[in-house]
Amino acid sequence: MLCDLHIHSHYSSGTQSLAEIISEALSKGIQLISITDDDSIEAYKELPELAVKMGISYIRGLQVTASQRGSLFRLLVYDFNLENRALRELLSENQRNWEELGEKLIAFLSQFHPELSTEGYRQHQKNPNYGGFKHNSYMASVGMDGSDDGGTKRLLQHREEMIRLFSNLAFPPMEELIQIIHGAGGKLIIPGGYLRNPETFTADIDRLTAMGVDGLEVFSASYDEQMTKAAHDYAAKNRLLITGGGDGHGIWANQEKYAIGARIVKFSELNLGDIQIYP
Repeated sequence: MLCDLHIHSHYSSGTQSLAEIISEALSKGIQLISITDDDSIEAYKELPELAVKMGISYIRGLQVTASQRGSLFRLLVYDFNLENRALRELLSENQRNWEELGEKLIAFLSQFHPELSTEGYRQHQKNPNYGGFKHNSYMASVGMDGSDDGGTKRLLQHREEMIRLFSNLAFPPMEELIQIIHGAGGKLIIPGGYLRNPETFTADIDRLTAMGVDGLEVFSASYDEQMTKAAHDYAAKNRLLITGGGDGHGIWANQEKYAIGARIVKFSELNLGDIQIYP
């Protein structure tokens, strides 16, 4: 059985509806998915009924944001209690933090792009067809490149200022986030996109697993074969959970790199422990 356990829908930074995601997954022979929206579990109001109707299995998923050593760090989460109060409060606060960060980014970029303004950003209603966060949607609405690649170009163009903006954020520290997720019954997984330096890979994972992280996204759209092997060997040796996925965002992200099924993930190669599969 093929799987993709890292997919973003239009409930967060993706551009696809759940029905579109399921249709694409099934067309590629994928029978098990997880919707891992950014600090949002809105998809799970719709997915249970839709999954039964369209004939696909799923795992409850989420991508949640923390601060680690003064920088933004995001983790995949699986198999949590949807009704957990502390989790819901965490996600609400993180969504406010994203909105505040977006306003700071727009305020800075408006110095170079007169079509942007903080007032325009505040009034903007996020358009799911554009993808990304609210600031990405707002930039796209005024004719700028609001895509994931566009954000990377701006980072390189204004590197020092972008690093400053993304430092000392109000997102919860890693230790606090891990405690909340475990309290909600969730399993924490390090995504492939965050640990890609072979020289520091082992030390970085040692530090995070010592804090309570439960597994690795071994089969990641962000990993080459060398990094996949390193992640798999570490996870197997340390008896960590093993997941994988294509990090699909619809047309917001580069479809050649990040898309449903962009990484072949076989169920037989995963270690999901006691993570529940629905329906």
